[in-house]
Amino acid sequence: MRAWAPIGIAVAAIILLSCARHDSDFYRSGTPCLLGERVISTDRCETKCCLTPDERTLFFTAMGWSQGDSLNQDIFFSRWRKGKWSTPQPVPFDTEWQEFDPAISPDGRWLYFCSDRPGGIGGADIWRVRLQGDDFEEPEHLGRTVNSAGHEWGPCFSADGRVMVFSSDDRGGSGGHDLFRSVWTGKEWAAPANLGPKVNSPSHEFDPCVLGAMEKLIFASDRPGGLGEVDLWEARPDEAGWQSAEPLPAPVNSQVWDACPYFSPSGRAFYFSSTRRTGSPGAADIWVVRAK
Repeated sequence: MRAWAPIGIAVAAIILLSCARHDSDFYRSGTPCLLGERVISTDRCETKCCLTPDERTLFFTAMGWSQGDSLNQDIFFSRWRKGKWSTPQPVPFDTEWQEFDPAISPDGRWLYFCSDRPGGIGGADIWRVRLQGDDFEEPEHLGRTVNSAGHEWGPCFSADGRVMVFSSDDRGGSGGHDLFRSVWTGKEWAAPANLGPKVNSPSHEFDPCVLGAMEKLIFASDRPGGLGEVDLWEARPDEAGWQSAEPLPAPVNSQVWDACPYFSPSGRAFYFSSTRRTGSPGAADIWVVRAK
């Protein structure tokens, strides 16, 4: 692996400029393409992904890749080499427990993830690992301010790394899983705040991703009004907080399960996971829409 942190700060600083140079709504009308067919997207199940700031190392969640366990979730990584993705390898902190929903901090120094491994306080908690050049340090638990006795899933970050958005099902709110935001105080993540009823609903909201300085929020939900079982929804900020969320159109959303949205660090590619079958070799695969 590369020493990602030094370039991470620079990448985060130019995201807004990069986004201004192309249509920032490209993902709404672009054509999704399968990512890394039969290398990243296989005949098994691949879901949430993220990229290092240089966009040359991909982390993603895979189910059924561990020998003898078709239901266990693990995190794998792949490097971009000679114009293609390398054979994925499991992260070195992999265990027999569930590890999923990887998220790289914008400065490239930390890999956040979710796990039900021992040492947590709930069903699935948010953990993080410091990245030091080629090495991963030992995972550390984010503590009781962020984690609860329930399940925390899908952390993501604003471009400056000061806001983390994630889902939780044990903090009250509108329904099952709701979306929350926590602000970095300089020493720790502050107590999470619910994003409110224009984002959250009596159904489940999960898998958030944000673009830039919280200019857009895209997330997955099984609420009514979408095209399929689970759809991707978008909310944009206004003076009162957030405008009411609306579903993304086809062909990003489909009549099945579409979730795990993610914007590349440059803002020029939008990734998501789907169980659609057109051209897809797996039960769930990773798809990408690229800016022109």
